[in-house]
Amino acid sequence: MVKNAAPDGYTILSGSTAGMSIAPHLHKRPPYDSVNDFQFVSTYAVQPNMLVVNPSLPVKTVQELIDYCKARPGQVNMASAGPGSQSHLAA
Repeated sequence: MVKNAAPDGYTILSGSTAGMSIAPHLHKRPPYDSVNDFQFVSTYAVQPNMLVVNPSLPVKTVQELIDYCKARPGQVNMASAGPGSQSHLAA
């Protein structure tokens, strides 16, 4: 919708890294070109990724978490913001 809106100053898109940088590489024919269809204005927020675990899990480092998961194939679950999101790709 934003891509096809009249350039009258009344429509603005608040894009995310997932939508503007990652998604175009996950779809065969995305409906937009994130580089050429939009004019960048400014970055107004940064969202860091965080790795958190349940405190009852017996791990204190990333390596301990990796070892724990490898020792239990198919038994450990993870959550993310969804397919193609930064948290999904990082995991």
